[in-house]
Amino acid sequence: MKLFKHLLPLALVGLAFTACNDEEDHIEPLQPGTGINGVYVLNQGNQGKIEGILSYFDFKDYKPLHGIFKSANGQSLGDSPQDGVIYGSKLYIAVYGSDLVWAIDANTRKILAQIPTTDPEGITAAGGNIYVSNNDGYVTKIDTTALKVVSKIEVGPNPVDLEARGNFLYVAVSDGYNWSKNYVNGFRVAKIDLRTFTNTKQDVKVGMNPGKLTQDANGNIFVVCNGNYGSIPGTIWRIDAADRAAEYCKGTMAAAHGNSLYVVNYVVDYTDYKNPKANTTYAVWDTRSHTADTSHAWGKDLGHMPPAPTAINIAPRTGDVYLASDAAVGNYVSQGTIHIYDRTGKFLRTVVAGVHPVASIFY
Repeated sequence: MKLFKHLLPLALVGLAFTACNDEEDHIEPLQPGTGINGVYVLNQGNQGKIEGILSYFDFKDYKPLHGIFKSANGQSLGDSPQDGVIYGSKLYIAVYGSDLVWAIDANTRKILAQIPTTDPEGITAAGGNIYVSNNDGYVTKIDTTALKVVSKIEVGPNPVDLEARGNFLYVAVSDGYNWSKNYVNGFRVAKIDLRTFTNTKQDVKVGMNPGKLTQDANGNIFVVCNGNYGSIPGTIWRIDAADRAAEYCKGTMAAAHGNSLYVVNYVVDYTDYKNPKANTTYAVWDTRSHTADTSHAWGKDLGHMPPAPTAINIAPRTGDVYLASDAAVGNYVSQGTIHIYDRTGKFLRTVVAGVHPVASIFY
């Protein structure tokens, strides 16, 4: 599940702390769009020790501005932000440890509403509403006019991420706290009818411990199944338009854009937090032919790949790949980075992020 980093021992001894500046420069307001202005970065911090922060950089100079939520509002973003989405003129941020979703003005970063909801993780928008997966077993529906939870529905233990397709919302049900019983009540993606906001009870069976979801141009939904972070490795599953599911490839992170699926296979030994950089593999799959594009440049130059990948997102307009990373394996106290590549895999630049970056949200 998305919060696995908090469920395992944090190897913090001997790691240098690099402070994040919470007071930064003023940002000129822009009109929200689909990635034409810049990028918000959610930095999770270190649960209970380092607060989460919101960073931003624009496409003019890629200068990172950290702590912009606190600068705009005079208060902390909260404990363990998980995910965010821009919808209309608002940015919605799910903050797990603080049991809330922030609705803020995407231009000014000012708070519009603090929406209470339990253990929020994934967040998405569809049909005029915001939907949140809550780790307590529910999905909540937020009205974007009233800015409050108007309904919730049970889907199963520890849902992680959501993806809308047509009239349905697909929700990864991980059973992620039940590692002692091999996540037995997970292995599935729940299906909600958005027209009635009811659980169809037509779960799609997938691999162990499903987490992040992503969708290609043809409506294939890809599910990152995390395994048990040990003997059972992470795999990517594909749910086709007819809800048929099958294992697609090995991997621990994935993001789709058009007919391409970018996959990271990042394997860490959590007993000693070792993962030599060379052991991380990268692949790009053609989701029409279902074959790996071995000629693609992404991941071939390990000198420009990050030390400890944490999240992957793709800019909707350009197809540029944003790969977030910690400073080192198991380092949850130092500033991380965002490594940026174009759609061909060519390395473009690295931008400094906050502590443990977990999502890039295109503005």
